[in-house]
Parts: sequence; structure tokens; C-alpha cells
Amino acid sequence: MMRKSLFLAGLLVLPASAWAGELRDLCPDRPGKATPACILDPGHVEYEASIADWAHDRSGGAVDDGLLIGDSLLRIGLTTATEVQIGWTAWGQDRTRDASGVSKSSGTGDVTISIRHSLQNPDGKGVSIALQPFVSLPVGGSAIGAGDWGAGLTIPASFELLRNLQFAVVPTIEAAVDDLAGLEGDGVGAVVGAVPGSAGPRGLPPRLCPRPRRGPPGRPGSRGRWDCRPAGDR
Repeated sequence: MMRKSLFLAGLLVLPASAWAGELRDLCPDRPGKATPACILDPGHVEYEASIADWAHDRSGGAVDDGLLIGDSLLRIGLTTATEVQIGWTAWGQDRTRDASGVSKSSGTGDVTISIRHSLQNPDGKGVSIALQPFVSLPVGGSAIGAGDWGAGLTIPASFELLRNLQFAVVPTIEAAVDDLAGLEGDGVGAVVGAVPGSAGPRGLPPRLCPRPRRGPPGRPGSRGRWDCRPAGDR
């Protein structure tokens, strides 16, 4: 499998109220491939968005190109240990070329709402662990949306190996209706996975292993693909 990606991102931090103490190091979720365990300072709002995210995948005689525009995340710091996140993709397109021809679909993405609560070191330093339950609302189109509700739990964890160098792992359990591993008909499926082996400077999100990519409904196996090659090999 060959996978190439291009990601352009923007970041806007808005202090919603005065903060007398020293602010924590900037710790954005994007552009990243795993979920950091750090928490946004209370009373602050952070908006993270990609301008364009393009992925090229060649496997099994098929070529798949995915394009996302305006993949955004709004983070709101509630307390020193808790933040709320709202994620949405403004537009996306999936184009597949194989022996049968070319198929293309596009539309908006689903809305994801989550709460991240730190169990240890909300600043992301040392050993930092958090719990992040989430729910996905099926408001998007079939091209990049799931078509059904989803819910799950991630457990972001990072460990400081050396000064300014961390190792991160993100165990995840997720349940969704009708759109896991090619399930057809009514029913609920579950998937368990993790994003391991991602290391990088402290304060920046890990970049080695992307989250599994949700493919168009009805394509078995398109969910749960992992690409953990070093970033330079893509």
C-alpha cells in the first residue's frame, strides 16, 4: 500500500477571559496523527483547522484519492483538567479508480463532540494521561460521513523519554451502527485499536501513525487501516 498525504493547517487561540497565572505550553491536536493528553487552559478557546488535507492510497489494484477542506476543531478549556471539543469537516471528496472505472462522491462531514479530562499532568509533561469520551452525530454526507451515530472512548497517554521528546499511545474503543467492517443491515459493531509508536517534541502532537480512515459506506475493510511507517517514507 502506498499512501501520500499533504496537510496545511491554521491555528487561532482566543483568550476568553483573563488568566492571572502562567499559561501552559501550546499543545494543539492538529496537525497530528494521535491525540495528545494535554488540556487547554481554563477560560480559553482554541480553533484549529486544516486548509487542505489530501491522501493518496494505492492498494489491491485500486487508487483512492481523498480530499478534505476545512477539517476543523474547536477546543474550549473548562477547568484546569477538563476541556470540550467540537470537530467538523466543511467539505470532502473521495475518488476511487479501479478496473471497473472511476467513482466519485463528495459532501460535508459529521460532527464529533468530546470531553477530555486529565487524570495526571494536564500540561502534558512527564507521564500525562487523560480520558476522552466522544460521540459522532451523522449530519454529514455519505462521502466522508459515517451515515450513522457513533460513540467511543480514547485514552490519550504520553511519556517523556528525554527532554523535549515524548512517546504517545492512544488506545481507542468505538461503537457505531451499520458502518463498521462492512456490516450490513441493522446492528451495532465495535472496534478496538491504538495509535502507537509516535514520538516528537513536547508540546507538538505525535505525527507517525494516523487515525484509521473511514471510507465510504459499503466498502468492507476501508475502516481500520493503519499506516505506521516513519513520516519520511510516505
